Amino acid sequence: MTAPTTSSVIATCALPRATLIAGDLQGKIWVLPSDFYASHYIWKDAKHLIIHCSAETVEKKSVYDINTDDGSFVELDMPYFHEHKNGDIHCNVSPDGKYVIGDGYPIDGYRWIEALNLETGATRTILKSRTMKPANTDVRCDLHNRFVFDGKYISYDTTENGCRQIGLVSLDALHF
Repeated sequence: MTAPTTSSVIATCALPRATLIAGDLQGKIWVLPSDFYASHYIWKDAKHLIIHCSAETVEKKSVYDINTDDGSFVELDMPYFHEHKNGDIHCNVSPDGKYVIGDGYPIDGYRWIEALNLETGATRTILKSRTMKPANTDVRCDLHNRFVFDGKYISYDTTENGCRQIGLVSLDALHF
């Protein structure tokens, strides 16, 4: 997975309405339309941004694959959004570019990581973790799933044991 260049800069702007601006040090700038709500994004490759967003031109908040060259976009069909139309997930793309993973806000006391196989369209829940409220109530714990650099695991933040910790899921969970 590569961003537009190794020296790319990504920023969000919230006025008057959230949008996403991305650019590199060579001067190429990408701007999502101003009607977009944009949150939790990652580069899939040099011209595709995987992003949780919505816009006046799409029906709901969801995860989209946006082509930054021509502005076209495709919704990535993840079952979470069928039940939680205003849900939000933290997107990530596997190092081989074959999977998108995302975590969402608690549902019935559990947080989960859902995976989408970009080649087949198949989805699977690869982790369901109980959300415990730690003694320090100022600590909110989203899973923030991410691929570990050694390529063997997905790490996530958790409070499943009553305190804030980091957990691991084997990448074997993505073989579907």
